[in-house]
Amino acid sequence: MTFYLIILLIFILLIIGLIYWIFRIFKSYKKGNKKSFFTQVSILGLLLIVLTWQLQIFPFSKNFYIKEQTEKLIGKSFWSWEEYDYEGLGIRGEGYTLDIYEFNDEMAEYFSKPPTDFIQNYPPEEFADIKMDGNARKRK
Repeated sequence: MTFYLIILLIFILLIIGLIYWIFRIFKSYKKGNKKSFFTQVSILGLLLIVLTWQLQIFPFSKNFYIKEQTEKLIGKSFWSWEEYDYEGLGIRGEGYTLDIYEFNDEMAEYFSKPPTDFIQNYPPEEFADIKMDGNARKRK
């Protein structure tokens, strides 16, 4: 419980510090110190871009994350919106969800005739406890 209170306190202090920083930026602009103003606005903007990228709020940041994850999982990176279509059929009940995706012809060909080292190397052990063995899957 105290851990969460400490995190909340740090979060509140960060927000207060950000508000104070923005106040100082406007104050330096009013004083006519434009070099300091543009430097601080640039730093603040860069920090906001990095933060929103990491939180995947920034446009397309989630798509880059998906592209990196697919490369780690299957050895081939691709843009998700170009390679498969979401069919929009979801069967929900008993805590399970079934989502159906349809790959385009190029990706379907890649999975139907994978490279020779595909089954031995993918998915890496740090990502899954299930290794593929031909068409069957086995638990370790």
